[in-house]
Amino acid sequence: MRKPRNLEIIEKVEPGIWKARDKNLNQFLYFIQVSKRTKGSKKQRLTRQATTDGVIRARAKKAALLTELNQECIHGPKITFGDFLTSEYLPYINVKKRPSSVIRERSAISAHFLPKLKDRPIFHINQRECEDLINEAAKNKSSQTRKHLIIHLSNVFKLAVRQRVIVNNPCDLIERPVVETCDPKVLNQQQMQALLDYLGEHYPIMFYHVSVSFFTLARAGEVRALTWGDIDFQENQIDISKTLDPKSGLQLFTKNKKSRKVWINPPLHQILMELREETYAGPTSPVLPYWREFASGEQGKPLKIICRSLGLPEIRYHDLRATGITLMLCKGEALPVVMKTAGHKRLSSTQVYLRLSGVETTGSTDSIALKIRQPESKSFSTNLSQETKSNDKIIRLPDRHTVKKEINE
Repeated sequence: MRKPRNLEIIEKVEPGIWKARDKNLNQFLYFIQVSKRTKGSKKQRLTRQATTDGVIRARAKKAALLTELNQECIHGPKITFGDFLTSEYLPYINVKKRPSSVIRERSAISAHFLPKLKDRPIFHINQRECEDLINEAAKNKSSQTRKHLIIHLSNVFKLAVRQRVIVNNPCDLIERPVVETCDPKVLNQQQMQALLDYLGEHYPIMFYHVSVSFFTLARAGEVRALTWGDIDFQENQIDISKTLDPKSGLQLFTKNKKSRKVWINPPLHQILMELREETYAGPTSPVLPYWREFASGEQGKPLKIICRSLGLPEIRYHDLRATGITLMLCKGEALPVVMKTAGHKRLSSTQVYLRLSGVETTGSTDSIALKIRQPESKSFSTNLSQETKSNDKIIRLPDRHTVKKEINE
């Protein structure tokens, strides 16, 4: 056993743990030393040492050192977080996830975690270190951002555990914030009409984008990827089969990876005919004219400003889709029709819009209005808790103890 010179061994507590005295500080402590031989052609003995001030902490430290040695004996001491990220994790998510998800996850890890963890052995990274990095990255950010940062970092360690590079995921015990989901804001029919009238008069390019998004119930990426080859004027339908990511510029499948047909109603037909004169240059040319905010994914900001100036609810751009779905349900359209038009895979996704503020509730309980008899006396001084009068006879009401006894019997 090799021990530091400042330690004087007193007794052996158990294999790998000794009780010792520090000569310099003149205090008692516990000395831990574990060792293990590596496998392969070049065998060598790896040793780890530590000291602590309690036998319980000494046993925990011994278990941690043995776990670290086991990983070094199997994989070698030079597997760093950066090496595992580039050689294992990024190729894995390139196959399993959508390209837009890969870009966002890779950007978040590279910006917030890779500079500090790049040269760190992956089995040396602990929970405290991960939590400090997440707290620094999520400072002054929303709970949604913090949750996604935890998920991104945890996914790297989750793959490392699956490949037996490490034993435990250091992010498993980090508390994830509860993100409160709120229903989207919607406009009623009169408010939507006022918005379209104002945009048509003052912002014609924005009018075309908003109206096409509203009438087709399409997501922003699906409208961005819409070309003239997707519009069939003979069948009076629009084929929505792809989406365009504004950050990566990649053309991808729709959210549920399925195409759908949307009916062209008369006002949408008129708008498309106007756009055809302006933007048609072939089947692959985009339907909508260029709008800088829409191309960069910032179309929600000017929409909120205009809604605020008109005294309307400040909706997001995606809420145009929610407004269209809600108005269809208010008009009595069947749920299967709305689901197919909106591209919802589950019924629960469509049922959310039944609870929105766009559903008119005034007079909704008139259908259950019954005729109520007028009371003969408006005096409320009579105590009816234990007795009541009917036809000059006193009817005794049973108390709660009697009722409970009868139920038990």
